[in-house]
Amino acid sequence: MLQRLPSRWLILAGIILAAFNLRPALTSLGASLHQVQEDLGLRDFLLGTLNSTSIICFGLFGLLATTIVRRAGASLTIGLGLVAVAVGLLLRMWPIADALLASTILAGAGIGIVGVLSPAIIRRYFHERLGSVTGLYTMFLCLGGAAGAGLTPPMLKLFGTWTGALAIWALPAAIGFVLWLEVARREEPVSLRKGTIDTMWRSPLAWSITGFMGLQAALAFIVLGWLPILLLDRNADMAAAGALTSSAILSQAVSALITPILADRTGRPGLFVAGVLVLSCVGFLGVLCAPMAESVFWSLVLGLGLGGAFAMALYLIALRSPSAETAAALSIMAQSLGYLGAAAAPLIVGLLREYFVGMGPQIFLFLFISACALPCGLLAADRRREVQEARATQRRMEQSGISRLDSE
Repeated sequence: MLQRLPSRWLILAGIILAAFNLRPALTSLGASLHQVQEDLGLRDFLLGTLNSTSIICFGLFGLLATTIVRRAGASLTIGLGLVAVAVGLLLRMWPIADALLASTILAGAGIGIVGVLSPAIIRRYFHERLGSVTGLYTMFLCLGGAAGAGLTPPMLKLFGTWTGALAIWALPAAIGFVLWLEVARREEPVSLRKGTIDTMWRSPLAWSITGFMGLQAALAFIVLGWLPILLLDRNADMAAAGALTSSAILSQAVSALITPILADRTGRPGLFVAGVLVLSCVGFLGVLCAPMAESVFWSLVLGLGLGGAFAMALYLIALRSPSAETAAALSIMAQSLGYLGAAAAPLIVGLLREYFVGMGPQIFLFLFISACALPCGLLAADRRREVQEARATQRRMEQSGISRLDSE
C-alpha cells in the first residue's frame, strides 16, 4: 500500500510553527534577566555563561541530529526537538539555578536539532520557492523572538513571578510537536549518507557559509542576550527595554521575509550580504549611542540588519544545495559549528562588563565581528568561486556518490 505523502500546506504550517519556537527560550529569558539575576544572585559573567551554554547546545546537538535522522527521519526528529524545547521551558517553573541551567541545556538541544533540519525540509518540498519559503521561515522565527521579548514583561506582571512567565512558552512548542508527529506519520524519510557530511568538511564553500552563519549568529546572540541589560544601563526602565528589544526583533521579521526574496530575484546575494551587515552596525551604534528619544528608530534599523543577515545565511545554505540531503548536511555543518563559535560572543560581553566601564568595548566587539562576517558572506555568495570549486572537486564527490554543491 502506497504511503500518502504529507500535503505541502501541512509541511508549511509545520515549518512556521517550528520557526516560531526557535527563539522564545532565549528572548523571554533576556526580557526577565534582571529579575532572574536578583532572585538567584547571578553575576554578569554567570549570565553570559548561561547565554553561551544555550548556544553551545545549539551546536553540539545539531551535530548529533545526523544520528537521529538516520534512525527516525527528519520530520520525527524535528518533532522530538520540539518536545525537548517544551520540557526545557517547563523546567523554568522551578526558581533555582540548577533548574534554569537544565532548562537552558534541554531547550538549547531541541532548538539546535530543529534549526539544522529545517533548511533540508524547505529544500525538499519547496525547491522552486527557496527565497519565499526561507523568508517566511525566518520571518516567523523572528516573530517568535519578538513575542518572547515583548510579551514576557506583561506576563511577569500577570503571573507575579518570572517562573510562570517563562514556562508558558512551552505551550506553542507542544503544539508544534503534535503537528510534526502527523507529518512524520506520512513522510518518506530524508536519507543522510555519511559521505555527504564528509564532503562538507573538504569544501571551502561550505566553510565560507559556516563562517558567515556563525558570525552573524554571534551578532544576534549579543542582541538577544544583552540588549535589555545594556538599555537598562542607559537608564531605560524594564518595560522600555523589553519593548525596544521586541521592536528590534519585530523589524527582523520584515527583512527576514523580504531579503532572500529580493536576493533570489536579482541574483545578487553578495549585495544583500553587505547591506544587512551595514544596517546591523549602524543600528547597534544608534541604540547605544544616540539619544534615547531616537531609540525606537535605531532598534528598527538594527532589527532590519540582523533579520536580513540570518535570512541570507539560511538562503545561501538552500541555494548552494542541489538536494535535500546536501542541504541537511550543509545546514548541520554551518549551524552546528557556527553556533559553537558564536557561543563565545555573549560570554565575552559578560567579561567586558565585569572589567570595563561604558559601552565602548561592546561596540568594538560588535563592529569587529561584523567586519569578519563580510568576507565570509561575500565568498559564500560568489557564484564564480562556487563553480571553480565544483570543477576542482567534482571527481572526488562523484567517487563518494554525492551531487556537486553548485546549482545548475
